[in-house]
Amino acid sequence: LECESLQVTSCIFRGVRGLVAKVWHTDNVQIHANTFEGCYAGVIESYNGSAKTEVTNNEFLDHGRGMRQNFAIICRGEDFLIKNNSFRNFNYAAIGVGLWYGHQKKGPVTGQVIGNDIAYDQEYYNQYQQHTLMDGGAIYAWTICDKVDIIGNTINRYRGVKDYRGIFCDDGAKN
Repeated sequence: LECESLQVTSCIFRGVRGLVAKVWHTDNVQIHANTFEGCYAGVIESYNGSAKTEVTNNEFLDHGRGMRQNFAIICRGEDFLIKNNSFRNFNYAAIGVGLWYGHQKKGPVTGQVIGNDIAYDQEYYNQYQQHTLMDGGAIYAWTICDKVDIIGNTINRYRGVKDYRGIFCDDGAKN
């Protein structure tokens, strides 16, 4: 998706096999009060070069059933806000922020991850525990972040399959 602004509000997405929303070179995106249920791959990705992506008050249920390295939300742009979302049962990570060290940077990576509720249900964990990579986390920060604040999130019953990481800062993560 490439446009000047976008608002997605009060929608329900169930069983989507591919990415639900890809924000590419788009500013002023608001994804608010939606339900994403049983999606197979990643749900929302906002790429570097986009600014002011807001993902707020959404519900993410049983995401990542495609058994790949999936995130419910990835934000790599400028001045993003991931706030007051609820995540229940996910594959690799609920939230990913930043850029990998080899990625071509097209703008600053800044934003906030605030007040999200992240948890696994025991039944989901028992069913999917052998299908997840070992180096994930509920919140995953890649190497390049210019300034990202992670504030007041709740991580409950999160059990990484091999390593128990609520917040995973990947190789050389800073700022």
